[in-house]
Amino acid sequence: MSRLWLFCVFHLHLAALAMSFLNANTPSASTQPQMLPLAVPATTSYRVGVTPGYAWLRDMAIQCTVVAQKTKVDSFATAMAICDEMPSCEGFAFTASDRFAQFCRGIDTRTLAKTSGTAIGIKSSWFAQGEMAVFTNMRILCPSTRLLAELQDKMALDDATSKCTSLPSCSHFSIEFAGARSTPSNNQASVFCSGNPTIVPEEGAVAFVRAEPRSS
Repeated sequence: MSRLWLFCVFHLHLAALAMSFLNANTPSASTQPQMLPLAVPATTSYRVGVTPGYAWLRDMAIQCTVVAQKTKVDSFATAMAICDEMPSCEGFAFTASDRFAQFCRGIDTRTLAKTSGTAIGIKSSWFAQGEMAVFTNMRILCPSTRLLAELQDKMALDDATSKCTSLPSCSHFSIEFAGARSTPSNNQASVFCSGNPTIVPEEGAVAFVRAEPRSS
């Protein structure tokens, strides 16, 4: 079984997952900006950009500047639609039992903490990082032979990108912002890897892959 065949199958699966998430969580796909797939067909390269939709974290709280709050919000998808209509909205906290949502800017993922009953949604555009392809709700699988660093600290996005840049062969990394759901710890796990990325679905995680520079 050739590596090229495996690569093509993986990215067809990844595209299907991304489309499934978009359709399930967005009121209307027509409200989302059109964008090219992040994986360049027939290559192992990636384009600069972010996947559509939101990163979502269940049973979490976050500190932010509240720009609006609303009652009678019936679903996570409704909260996303409201946030989409607010230019200043970077994300939101939604409590289903109260049908209540707070809409935020000034998000700092280092303040994420476990709490019961609240879901956090963060616009994928918030995660944009320089010359990176960014995959929300995905994480990196990194075998020990390609693992360059593994951290359990909370990191700012810029610091995580700088960490990868400081490692000569780092080509991709991911951050699990929700930590492990089986533990009360609020630690966030980050892995930094070399070689071609293996990306798998993971709630509350975001994967970053070095991309081809934008055309001038």
